[in-house]
Amino acid sequence: MFYLFMYNLVLAIVVYI
Repeated sequence: MFYLFMYNLVLAIVVYI
């Protein structure tokens, strides 16, 4: 679950850029 959260956070940042 933690890994999924981290991955989701990184993905959100990448999409934001």
